[in-house]
Amino acid sequence: MARDGNVWLARVADVVAGDRYHFVFEWEGKTLERRDARARATDYDSNDCIVVDPRYNWTPFEAPPFEALNIYQLHVGAFTGRLPGGGTFAALKDKLPYIKSLGFNAVQMLPVHEYCGQWGYNPRLLFAPHPFYGSPQELRELVDAAHSHGLAVIFDVVLHHLAPNLNSLWEYDGPTKKGGLYFDGGGDSSWGKTFAWWQQEVKDMVLDAARLFLNEYNGDGLRFDCVHAMPWNVSQSLTWHLHREFPNHILISEITPEVPEVLSDAGYDATWMHTSFYKMRSFMLCTDGPRPLGRLQALLTLLPGYSKSTQCVKYFLGSHDQIGCRRNGSYDDEIQGYHRYAVELFGGREDWNARAKVRMWFACQVCAQGIPMTFMGSECAHPNWWGINAKDMLDWQYTEDAVGQQMQALVRAANGVRAGSAALQRGGFETVHYDEANCVLAFKRQTESETMLVVVNASDAQWEKADYGVRTGGDTRPYVEVFNSQEAEYGGWATSGNAGRQVAPSHGKLFINLPKWAVLVFRPQE
Repeated sequence: MARDGNVWLARVADVVAGDRYHFVFEWEGKTLERRDARARATDYDSNDCIVVDPRYNWTPFEAPPFEALNIYQLHVGAFTGRLPGGGTFAALKDKLPYIKSLGFNAVQMLPVHEYCGQWGYNPRLLFAPHPFYGSPQELRELVDAAHSHGLAVIFDVVLHHLAPNLNSLWEYDGPTKKGGLYFDGGGDSSWGKTFAWWQQEVKDMVLDAARLFLNEYNGDGLRFDCVHAMPWNVSQSLTWHLHREFPNHILISEITPEVPEVLSDAGYDATWMHTSFYKMRSFMLCTDGPRPLGRLQALLTLLPGYSKSTQCVKYFLGSHDQIGCRRNGSYDDEIQGYHRYAVELFGGREDWNARAKVRMWFACQVCAQGIPMTFMGSECAHPNWWGINAKDMLDWQYTEDAVGQQMQALVRAANGVRAGSAALQRGGFETVHYDEANCVLAFKRQTESETMLVVVNASDAQWEKADYGVRTGGDTRPYVEVFNSQEAEYGGWATSGNAGRQVAPSHGKLFINLPKWAVLVFRPQE
């Protein structure tokens, strides 16, 4: 091998895709066999790396603009594990029409690089896909198929550490320093071994790993795990290079706490809002007192320091973190609660009120400022929690029964309303009605050319004789209802809303039917 800049390389003739190789080093009289840190494919149970041909004839695709994104999050293994040939990229490819049929336009997989553990967040290497999911070619075919179905692909990347066990780069150049050249001085974290960030070679490797998913796998964006665990200047360098090389590819951060400087200074386009779930849970379960309407209002708008909807990814019903359980369903002191699908938190899938509350919060997610994200199973009011054990994987029977079908109808309709409304995608937010006593809030999402009026009733009270007055903020135009989360088709009842009639303001208010635990969306008529 010879040094070329910050890397060592050797050129070998007559190599073809599928050939296996590994590196052999001599160190103080000992022979060290090592994997290639930048290997594109691996054999999980050995040091063998596999030569890959990165060429692929990609189908032309233009990702939705950031404001139009509507993300479906999934774990490849758990999403497909119960299906024939499950737990693979190929099985997921066959289910892409299902995701598209629900009205989502982007898929975000939990990490797909080779990992140990359960969920993908303990990578062994940063460049090779998880061998149990499939080959690099099968991952490319999955991305290409997603694009053919009109689905953008956002890759979840873990760049701040490698796994505590089965770490392919630990003591890479021998046990002379703590952890070897990739980890010397990095120390330990809550997740695994932290990189030696002082080494330029390490920073180059991490940047190249991020590039890989946008270049060789034609991804449309990246979600960066635990940005707070990386040096700030590393984030700044990553985002600067990636924005320059891959414009219009969204870079999403996960950071705790959700400081806006992660956008303005570190350079990411958006950040995950963990608090969107936890504050929803606190509001609904009344864990710290009565339900102040201001907390609902705050959930639906932007946090201080954020200025537009594209900067916040919200998931009121939970992401993999809140729904996934590694403790077989037991209480988690860290989150002061249980890891569960939201319907379980509200009383269970068989409880009508619990299902109504899930419908309400899904609709809130679609109508709120922010990019909405839904975790697999939420679209069918899946019970319990998710995990990688067979019993905890997505159970497709829940997508087929009456409850699942009703929830999916709600998801399709709500996603459809958002897809057809620039106001819901990128409009401002103006509160026009604030009824603390009844826990009813109404707000307008509006652009220069469109207005949508959203009414949220977060209570058991309901009005069935067109006798609830909603202020319109001075708008005198008549309105028509375009969405009601309590429609019979979704599990509500036929006379719950205001379908089929114009509602004209009287004394500055729209007098409407308002069902309990509901979101109603109105469009003004010119």
